[in-house]
Parts: sequence; C-alpha cells; structure tokens
Amino acid sequence: MTKVVDYKAECGWVGAEFRDQPIRCMLDLGIHKAAIGEKFLVEGIWKWNPHNKEYETLMNGEPVHVLGQTMIVFRLASGDCREIMAAQVDISPDVDGLVLGMEWMHENTCMWNLKTGRVCAIDDIVFHAEYDRDASLVKRVTPLPDDASLVGFVSALELNRPMDFRRAVTA
Repeated sequence: MTKVVDYKAECGWVGAEFRDQPIRCMLDLGIHKAAIGEKFLVEGIWKWNPHNKEYETLMNGEPVHVLGQTMIVFRLASGDCREIMAAQVDISPDVDGLVLGMEWMHENTCMWNLKTGRVCAIDDIVFHAEYDRDASLVKRVTPLPDDASLVGFVSALELNRPMDFRRAVTA
C-alpha cells in the first residue's frame, strides 16, 4: 500500500543583490544545492570549467536542467544586513533568480525562525527571510525524459554528494 504525502518544504524570500543589482532570491529547505539562473552569468566564464556536468534535478517539485556549476559572490540585502556571501551554485536556464538550498544553509550555520523570519548565520550575521510556502523561482519546466516515471515525493539526504536525478529515476 502506498500513501501519498503532500509535503512542501519551507521556503522564503530574501533580499539580495548580485553584481550590484537586486536579484530575486529565496531560501528553499527542500533542495540540497543552491542554483542561479543562467541569464545572470557571463556565459564564457562559467563554461570554461572542465568539471562542469549537466544533469536533471528537482526544484520546487519540478524537474529542471542544470548546465554546470560555479561559485558566486552576492550581497544579502535584507533589513540592516548588507553582508557579502558566497555560494556554490548549479546554473540552470529554468531558474529566474538565486535559490539558496540546504548546503548553503549548513555551510553558513543558518538557523531560521519561521515565525519571526529572523535568520542567524555564521559570524553574527542576521538577516530576514519572509516565509512563503508557495515560493518558487522555477520559470520554465523542463519535461521529464520519456523513460522517466513520475514520482509523488522522494526525500533523500546524502551529505556532500548531490544525487543525479536521472540515476535516481532509473534506479
């Protein structure tokens, strides 16, 4: 017997700037890696990385295509907070902004009080995240491959090793 669980991870909006311009940014406790939209990056710089790998993953419960990975520096711009932060991000044409996942939260020892919106991070950094259960920055959904089967909800925690979506679907 299978029981369907309607679960949505905690998400929220955060004020941020990338390359001195405001960028839509959210915390998403339902994803492992951070992600940024391809349109926000200078194409040549990140494509030079020979270690880039393309794969499919889930974001906000929707499949998205990842073109590669890079490190970015951005500014938290929330309330009085104007801290410079870094994030290792997946690059996707399906994302319209910056999404910070569990890996970023752990690396920065973030504690998020969902009731007050206060997020305490490393080095006494405090910023605000506005809780929004329906927050999403997925702008275009990449169709699942023909040989993939639809899955209602799968949860897995594998520290320091992102799971390849195609391998998980065919397993």
